[in-house]
Amino acid sequence: MHWGRHVAEHDIFVINTAHWWSPQRLWLGGIPFSPPYSSFASPTSLLSAYRTALDTALSAFSSPGSTNKLVVVTTSVPGHKESPSSSQCPYTTPLEPSAFANESMKRPGSHMDRFNAVVCGAVEEYRKGRGRRGWVGPDAIVLDIHAVSVWRQDGHPGVFTGKSTVDCGHYCLPGVPDAWNEMLLAQLWLKSREL
Repeated sequence: MHWGRHVAEHDIFVINTAHWWSPQRLWLGGIPFSPPYSSFASPTSLLSAYRTALDTALSAFSSPGSTNKLVVVTTSVPGHKESPSSSQCPYTTPLEPSAFANESMKRPGSHMDRFNAVVCGAVEEYRKGRGRRGWVGPDAIVLDIHAVSVWRQDGHPGVFTGKSTVDCGHYCLPGVPDAWNEMLLAQLWLKSREL
């Protein structure tokens, strides 16, 4: 963890990783995508490995240090893969509020709920560890970008990337990422008021 050596040089750290731990990114046809991931035999072990990775990253902040630093761990955002073909995306309008009452809204990407629970658990454990044995490190918060992103199912580049496949895993600018930035700035402002 080379970046861990530079913790003292920065005041704000943003950890945003869960999207890259999704089964679609690590598995290909039910087979591990590359050798480093060959020990992940199930989604449960994948979640366990993700938790270990988060705990390891957060441990970089466990040395005594200034309390005016902040670690922000984001939840992951939903993508979708249910396009009827590789040349179109069926989502062209924002999500209607009534859709949340519909249980069928659980899409294949809902595994992110489990990853987001891991994020919340890791940050909660990190925060409980602060103050133990006289250690005072930077505060950590969860920035929930998942909830606001769900509303804009139409915010993906889709077919407009100029590539031969549909991109429903990233978001357009301007768009949803601007909301994430505003949420981050609001959290930073709130934290600055506590100092």
